Amino acid sequence: MAEDDTYRKLFVAESIENHENIVNNLLILENGSDDTAIDEIFRAAHTLKGMSASMGFDEMETLCHSMEDVFHLIRSGERSVDKDLIDILLACTDRIEEMLDDIESGGDSSSLDSRELTGQLKQLISDGNNIPEEESDRYSQSATDSSKQPEKYSHHISLTVDENSQMKDIRALLALENLKEIGEIICCSPDAEKLESSDSDFSGTLSLYILTDSDEETIRNAAMVSEMSDVTVVPRSSEREGEDEVQLPTTADPDSENNRYQISITVSEESDMRDVRALIAYQNLADIGHIISSDPSFEDLDEGKFSGVLTLRIHSDAGPEALHAAASGIDIQNVVVEPFVREEEIEDTVEADLNTISGSDTNDSENSVENNDAEIIAEKTPKKSKKKEVQNIRVDIHRLDQMMNLVEDLVITGGRLRQIAHQYSNKEMDEALNMVSRSVSDLQNLMMNIRMIPLSQIFNRFPRVVRDVAVHDGKEVEFIMSGAETELDRSVIDGLGDPLLHLIRNAVNHGIERPEERIKAGKNPKGTVVLSAWREKGNVVIRLKDDGGGISPDVILSKAIEKGLVAAEQSTNLTKEEIINFLFQAGFSTAEEITDISGRGVGLDVVKGAIESLKGKINVESEEGKGSTFTLVLPPTMAIIEVMMVRINGKRCAIPIAAVIEVARIDLNALTRIGTSEAIPFRGEVLQIQHLGEMFGGGSNSDVVVVIQYQNTKCCIPVDIVEGQQEVVVKPLSNVIGSCKGVSGVTIPGDGDVVPILDINSMI
Repeated sequence: MAEDDTYRKLFVAESIENHENIVNNLLILENGSDDTAIDEIFRAAHTLKGMSASMGFDEMETLCHSMEDVFHLIRSGERSVDKDLIDILLACTDRIEEMLDDIESGGDSSSLDSRELTGQLKQLISDGNNIPEEESDRYSQSATDSSKQPEKYSHHISLTVDENSQMKDIRALLALENLKEIGEIICCSPDAEKLESSDSDFSGTLSLYILTDSDEETIRNAAMVSEMSDVTVVPRSSEREGEDEVQLPTTADPDSENNRYQISITVSEESDMRDVRALIAYQNLADIGHIISSDPSFEDLDEGKFSGVLTLRIHSDAGPEALHAAASGIDIQNVVVEPFVREEEIEDTVEADLNTISGSDTNDSENSVENNDAEIIAEKTPKKSKKKEVQNIRVDIHRLDQMMNLVEDLVITGGRLRQIAHQYSNKEMDEALNMVSRSVSDLQNLMMNIRMIPLSQIFNRFPRVVRDVAVHDGKEVEFIMSGAETELDRSVIDGLGDPLLHLIRNAVNHGIERPEERIKAGKNPKGTVVLSAWREKGNVVIRLKDDGGGISPDVILSKAIEKGLVAAEQSTNLTKEEIINFLFQAGFSTAEEITDISGRGVGLDVVKGAIESLKGKINVESEEGKGSTFTLVLPPTMAIIEVMMVRINGKRCAIPIAAVIEVARIDLNALTRIGTSEAIPFRGEVLQIQHLGEMFGGGSNSDVVVVIQYQNTKCCIPVDIVEGQQEVVVKPLSNVIGSCKGVSGVTIPGDGDVVPILDINSMI
């Protein structure tokens, strides 16, 4: 059962990558023809189909197979790409995503019926085959596969596709289509039907005869499509006289003494499907050569009898690089390709060379003969290649969390040991602890870097969101992303997806106007939404900008007065920024009607709360008629932060350094009262004083204050003592204690005390 779970996790992880690849490239394809996108879609769909079939997920395999048939029509040019087609294919990807969720939770996808989608795909296939007669005859002449030289032709053409091309058959078909436009293809090998079949085993070389009036240069230019490495054009007059046949590409002769190789393939011990990986490598090599022998045999591999190393002897004209590429793949740790020389050949050659040496200058020393002998044997014996090391491994995220907890415990224990060493003034212990502290610090930094994840993990799903909302609203939107490689700690990434998703939906739904409205306003009918990210001053900044209608302060203020958030007589004194901040009040909305996609404002209080829970902040800038910009500033990690340790009413607490402006002394005689709160003039401003009496059992009467700031708001916290600043590990509040207003977590310094960390955002 455990083994089945391992296979299932591996299947889901790889399938999610292929699913995202299909979705993203479908969106690229919708915006215009793109050969690379077509190739990527077909490859990913074919992989999904094969993997689901091998795992026994029949419902998913059936849907993927139907999708693959449609992709085949697209890449062959028999079906054009339009909105209806993309809608159906994206609906299929949604169903595949549901199936993957079901499989991940222990199901087999059979509970998710896809017959309706499969029927729609089959109808698309049927429509694609009902093409005009002249189009359906596009390759009719090339359907004839003949190794005989035809009587009527003008040129013989040999095409070789780059061995690194992932879609050799597609490149060959594109060349055939171009050549069809300048002449009549008499015959070709392999024929077009084989190239178009889903199980095409095209090796990369195509031979054909054409009847055309075009010159050699025109023919060569027509055939030289992307990833075509060589095109040879021979006019009929140049064919050798008396030659009745032209040899077309054939399977390599296994008895030939040339181009024989021994290949050793090592599959990673970490792989959960070692026998499957070896089988894939075996089949890839069989496609480009003749397998002479293998250890273990194909039958043993198929039965799962595999220890981790597969040794093959193969005859192939493809060359060492192509063989190495064919044998490489996921979980393949090492591939060694060597010329295969039989032992008797080595012995014969060495003996002949030794005879030559013995018949030469007799004054040569015996050592010289032995040295030459060794050199000859070394030359004739295949050399061992250096083994390639595994560069990447997959680690369960829970293991990383456990490691992080252990590192945090080391940091806390190290602090305690330093205090003990200082207490007893033991010099030798101090020196040893300094070395340990450096190692723990390096380990801590390394652990933090391992936990960093690129924003692309969540950014990649947003193009689909923008497309769906735009289609729903009848809008045209160009979505631009940059900085997806910027990294954040996984704890921050986990909480960032939903807030960003909400902001992006709002930007399209409420921000971007309809095409006719934009035209009236003198704008491009297609709106633009830009999502960007970068590092700045130790933080990560994420900015979402649109060129839509912007936010109207008058509309927001009117709604705020209507909801009783501000009195009408006080509203005249509010700044534009203060008015826009009403958007983040719970339940506030400027939408005139409720739809299945919220208007800007609905749920922004939740967005703000989520960002603040990540110790970040959100800012809004908007210009009516020109668009809005939402800026999120986030710490790269929440696990370890720098704080200022202080004591209030004899009790210790920690204040995040990022929120501290300065530590200062105040004149207690200058205190004034505003309503129920105390305030003090300070450097030209009037700052409110937070005594934190409820939290620490009575406020401090000290004249020492810590000035803190959140966004543009400042206040003062009176403290008894400032102990200094240090780096601490943040521990979340337990479920037993529950949430505590004004406290974001706790830390345990070296003396073992539990110290609360103030949540400056919620306090201000």
